[in-house]
Amino acid sequence: MRVTTSKSKNSESFYITRGYINDQGISTSSVVRKLGTLKELLIEHGPTRDDVMAWAKEEARFETLKYKEGQKKKSVPITFHTDRPLTYGRQMFFRGGYLFLQSIYYRLQLNKTCLKLKTKYRLKYDINALLLALVCARLLEPDSRRSSFQTASSFLAETSYKPQDISHALNILGSEYDFIQSEACKNSLAICRHNNKTLYYDSSYYYFETAQTNGPQKSGECKEHKPGVMIQMRLFMNGRGMPLALSLLSGNANSRTPLASATEELLQEVNCQNFIYCVDEKTEHIPAFHHTKNRSYILTLPLRKLPAEDKAWALDQNGFKRVSDDKPVDLAKLPDTDANIYYKEKLSANRKLAQRLIVTYSPKYALYQKTVRHEADLHKNDIKKLTTKATYDGLYAVCTDLLEDKISSILKVSERRWQTEEFFRIMKNDFTINPLYLKDENRIQAHFLICFLGLMLYRVLETKLGRTYSPDEILMTLNAMNFAKIAEQGFIPLYPRNKITDALHDICGFRTDYEFLTKSQMKTIQKKSKGQEIE
Repeated sequence: MRVTTSKSKNSESFYITRGYINDQGISTSSVVRKLGTLKELLIEHGPTRDDVMAWAKEEARFETLKYKEGQKKKSVPITFHTDRPLTYGRQMFFRGGYLFLQSIYYRLQLNKTCLKLKTKYRLKYDINALLLALVCARLLEPDSRRSSFQTASSFLAETSYKPQDISHALNILGSEYDFIQSEACKNSLAICRHNNKTLYYDSSYYYFETAQTNGPQKSGECKEHKPGVMIQMRLFMNGRGMPLALSLLSGNANSRTPLASATEELLQEVNCQNFIYCVDEKTEHIPAFHHTKNRSYILTLPLRKLPAEDKAWALDQNGFKRVSDDKPVDLAKLPDTDANIYYKEKLSANRKLAQRLIVTYSPKYALYQKTVRHEADLHKNDIKKLTTKATYDGLYAVCTDLLEDKISSILKVSERRWQTEEFFRIMKNDFTINPLYLKDENRIQAHFLICFLGLMLYRVLETKLGRTYSPDEILMTLNAMNFAKIAEQGFIPLYPRNKITDALHDICGFRTDYEFLTKSQMKTIQKKSKGQEIE
C-alpha cells in the first residue's frame, strides 16, 4: 500500500491506496483509508507537510501489515458468470510439484553454477531457468527437449527462455559435464551428511535407436550378452546412498578401463577410500584403480562363475557359522523360516593379491528364491533345470582384500549395493532415459547429466523425507501437486493432502495446501522455494 494525495484549489487530501489486478487483468487501485486534509493533519502531525507525509507513510505500513495478516485468515469471494465464455488462450492449469524440486536445486547452489556458465559464455538467455526446467521435467514428465519446454510452460513461474535456446544450452551443458557434476557433488556435502569411507560402484548399458557408431555409442554386448549400439554408464555412490559422479564409456569398452581424470579428481576431493565394485565378474578382472592409493574392495560374485574348486567348496554345506555369534551350524537342520545369516570363508590368492572369499547362506532368502522360481518355471515341467537352480538357493558370495575386518561389517557394507541397482531402475523406468536417439557426444553427455542431476535432487529429497516413501510414491505425489488459477485472483490446489505432502511442506519451509492461495501468497512461496529472503 502507498500514500497518495489529491489537490484541489483550497486543500490537499491524503489517502492510503492499494493496487491490484482486476478480473479483466487490468492494474487498478482502490482507497483503503482517507487520512484527512493537510490543514487537519498539521494540527496533530505537523508542523510541516514533510512531517505529515512521514506519519502517513508509517500508517500505510501498518495498513499493509494488517492487510497481509488478514489475507491469511479471510475468505475470498469470487464471482463467476454462467453466461460469460472462457477467454481465448488463458492458461488455468499449473504444475506445482516442481517447487519442491526447485527448493533442493537452489540448496545445491546449481543457480550459482549456472551463473558461472552464463558469465563464461556471455549468454543472453537464462541458462539457470533452462537447466532447472530440464531437470524438473525429467522427474515429472520425462520426454524430449521440446516436450520439456511445454512442461515448463505449465509451471507457476513464467519461462525466461525460448525453445530455440535449448539446443544451444545442451551443447554447453554437455561440454561442461564434468564441471557441473563436481559443483553439485561438493555442494551436496553442505545439505546431506556424507559417508565417504565407502564408495559404491556399478555400471549399466543404455541402447540407442540408431545404427550410427561415430560417437561414444558403439556396437557391443552388455552383461546379458545382448548386442546393439549402446553406451556404458558408471555410477558412483557414497555410503549413505548419495550419487557422487557419473562416468560414460563407449558401448564396447572393457569394464577394466581406468577412470576418467575428472572423475578421479572428484573422488579424491570427497575423500573416498573404499570401493564397492558391484558387478558380476571374475576376481581377476578387478580394475587396477580399485586396489591402489589405500583403497580396498568388496566384490560380489556369482557362484555359477566361480572356479570349480571354489564352487565345490561354496556348495559344501559343512563349515558354516552364524554371523551373529560365530556358532557352527548344520544347514540341513535349519528351518525355512530362520531369519539368521550364516557364512564360511577362506583365503584365496589370485595372481596379484591376497583376498578373502566369503559365502553366505540365508534360509529365508532361499525360500523366497525357491517360491519365485517355482512359479516362473512350473509350466515348463523342466525338473532338471529346477533342481540345478535350487542348488544355489540362499547362497551369496563376495571376495574382499579387507583381511582384518569383521564378517558382519563386510556383509553390512555389501548389502547396501542394492541402492545403485535401484538408481539404475529409477533412471530407466521413472526418468525413461531410454530409448536414445542422440548422435552428438555433447548432447549425449548433456542428456545423462540432466538425468544425474535429477537423480541427485530426488535422493536429497528422499533423504530429507527420512527414506520412508518409495520412489513411485514421491514422484506420483509431486506430479499430482497441481493448481487451478481462479479469475486472476489466486490459485486452488487440485491435489489431496496426505502425509507425504505434509512432509514435503515441512522440509521445504512453505505450504501450498490451503483452500485458496492469493497471487501474493503464491509469489511468496516461489521466492521461498528459491531460498530468497521475504520482506
